[in-house]
Amino acid sequence: MTGDGSWNVVFDGSGNASAAMTLRDSGVAPGDYGMVTVDAKGRVTTARAIVPDDVPALDWSKIASGKPATLAGYGIADGASKTDLQNAVSGLVSGAPANLNTLQELAAAVNNDPKFSSTVDGKLAGKADKAVTLAGYGIADAVSKSDLKSAVDVSNSGKADKATTLAGYGITDAQPASPDLAALANLKGAAGLYVNTGPGAATVRSLAAGQGIAVSNGDGKAGNPTVALANTGVAAGTYGMVTVDAMGRVTAGRAMAAADVPALDWSKIANGMPNSLAGYGITDAAAINGNSSKTFSVANATSAAHAVAYGQFASALALTGYQYLPNGMLLQWGKTPGIAGAASYTGNFAIAFPNGIFSMTASSYLDTNHSEYFNVFVVSNTQYRITSGAAAAATAPVTWIAIGY
Repeated sequence: MTGDGSWNVVFDGSGNASAAMTLRDSGVAPGDYGMVTVDAKGRVTTARAIVPDDVPALDWSKIASGKPATLAGYGIADGASKTDLQNAVSGLVSGAPANLNTLQELAAAVNNDPKFSSTVDGKLAGKADKAVTLAGYGIADAVSKSDLKSAVDVSNSGKADKATTLAGYGITDAQPASPDLAALANLKGAAGLYVNTGPGAATVRSLAAGQGIAVSNGDGKAGNPTVALANTGVAAGTYGMVTVDAMGRVTAGRAMAAADVPALDWSKIANGMPNSLAGYGITDAAAINGNSSKTFSVANATSAAHAVAYGQFASALALTGYQYLPNGMLLQWGKTPGIAGAASYTGNFAIAFPNGIFSMTASSYLDTNHSEYFNVFVVSNTQYRITSGAAAAATAPVTWIAIGY
């Protein structure tokens, strides 16, 4: 079946047939429109933005606010304002003869007759005899009411010939009788979808549910039939692995498991690869910290052959520096600015201790009056604080060393 939708079904006339029907696109792109055109079935067939001509003509009473109060406000250029009228009256008076430029002079000119117009009309009425007929005025080229009535009566005296067909009466807006109409009439208003099954033959069908399809109001009696996909039994949600039936519907779903991922070649790992032993979780190898020239000795350590080269462990040989040892121990040292007596200084280690600090000690950098002593505090894995304990102590820098891992 084609038309407003496509419906393919094998039908042998032995009973109801069912299949999914797909509505035909209307040709309108999805979106928001101010003006649309719909067909008799309520489907939007064309759409566009609203334009000024789409707004209907409105009664003045619809303008509830914003009305101007002047001619200029309405853009009226051919109207006269109060000033224009005053100037016009003044001009009229000033242009009148001296004996007719006041109302009193004008009244005198018509003999002070308050009914001057009626007086003139009365005089004019007496100038000719009045009549109430065409003949009374001597009019011979017009038709009287009686003449018109007689003519109409003569034209209506005959009757139109009877006919037995629509064409005989000239009727063009009626449907002639046909076997197909008779077949529909024989259904006598039965509820359902009327189907023409052949010339002069019709029957009533209804939409029936099929595999995976639920149908509501299939006979159309209570409104348009509604076709919907039946639930497949899977809960709505997002799944990494799904099971589908022959019609492509998801019937089961679950989260993806490691076993669902196929074995991959290393070349498939295109990005996100770590660049360190720790990144790969490797714990049985030693890091070279970016120095590819370092070598390792797998023999037992002797005075002649070192098992591990110290240089492979990170270090910073500076006034404030550090050195990693083969077993992971970290030594750090440094020098503070001058610390006055009873004052404190908080400084940062060269690098953060990754795990913790075992010990830290400090001493004066200068040979002073020997009255100073220092308290050392580990603030965190990144900071320390050194306090000069005697108020009388001389200002002096302090050197320190910390051991951790």
